Amino acid sequence: MIAKQIYWVHTGSVAGFGLGRDISLLKRIGLAPKTKQTNPDYHDLKEIITHILKAHVLCCWLQITGSSSLAELAKSNPSPADLVQWLQLVVDKIILGCDVHNMQRLPTEAQDQVFVNACTFIRDALVFHELVQSIWVGDVGQMMDLLPQLTMMCIGSGNSNYVVEFLDLMQRMTYEWKPEFCDLIWDSCWLANTSGKRNGFFPLDQLQEHNSLWNKVIFVAEGPNASWKYLGMMSPIIPMLRRVSEHVVETFGVASKGKHYQGVSCEKEIELLMAQYIQEKVHTMEMGGHVSPDGLGEDVLWLASEKLMSGDVLKKWKEGKEVYIRETGQSFKGSEWAETDELVQGMGEEHEQDVLENLLSQLSQMMVDIQLM
Repeated sequence: MIAKQIYWVHTGSVAGFGLGRDISLLKRIGLAPKTKQTNPDYHDLKEIITHILKAHVLCCWLQITGSSSLAELAKSNPSPADLVQWLQLVVDKIILGCDVHNMQRLPTEAQDQVFVNACTFIRDALVFHELVQSIWVGDVGQMMDLLPQLTMMCIGSGNSNYVVEFLDLMQRMTYEWKPEFCDLIWDSCWLANTSGKRNGFFPLDQLQEHNSLWNKVIFVAEGPNASWKYLGMMSPIIPMLRRVSEHVVETFGVASKGKHYQGVSCEKEIELLMAQYIQEKVHTMEMGGHVSPDGLGEDVLWLASEKLMSGDVLKKWKEGKEVYIRETGQSFKGSEWAETDELVQGMGEEHEQDVLENLLSQLSQMMVDIQLM
């Protein structure tokens, strides 16, 4: 969800400075922006966001250190203290975007929109990267810490359904649920690890997709075995059958399909992107560097702040949590249906009384039978 959100928020146009231009430069035809009903594959999307993020961050290092290339920076043999100092400058000036927030208060013609666009993409892509890494190592605490940031991103991009889910989760985790229940949610309801390896975690819905693959494709019920009884018999033992299959492959060296997604080599793509960014001085702040709005992405945190200040987001969320007492009867007084409504309501009350009397009679008879025993 976050990957698709970053894709659509920062796509821009092919002639602008967003993802659309970078995708066209790398000739990733399958990732070209079309419509929101035709989202790209998640693995391809994750890969392109990661490559573009790395190119941006490396260019930021060159910009801060004043080096023309990474080789020149390496030859300078910087000390650990220099690296820490440069890293802090990268964080302050670009990732945290202190200059960006000050610039956004200026008139449009006085802003460097290209620099702002690059900084906002780096910020959003780093949140996505941190979320992916947290899932990979099973750090549910870090995932919980990212919820406010993810909520703000969803507010800014207009994903109202996810906003409600995130707000409800934070409300319940912080104020409503007991700590023991929160621990249960963290330990058993977010991530799964079927390999036992430290970096082998993945979301629980992805585990369900894996199970569906083995149930519906690998050990599919065909012919006379196509029955619910067969599926009920096979489903519990599929994990063991998978382990047996893996053991046979490892023992006898049987050729098999790979288990991991193999992406495109990132070095060439990153070098191509870095050359383009350096040529266009994307990470150099110059006042007045503005382009057409369709060529840039959007600052979702800025938009989210405006929506939160208006109060509509929290107001709608609060209204959705209100409990209303439903009326079981209907009243059409003053209309031609009034007498009929009163008659129907009276019949309902009489029927309810009959049910209660019947229930009490049955309970009394049960007590008598118990005493006789």
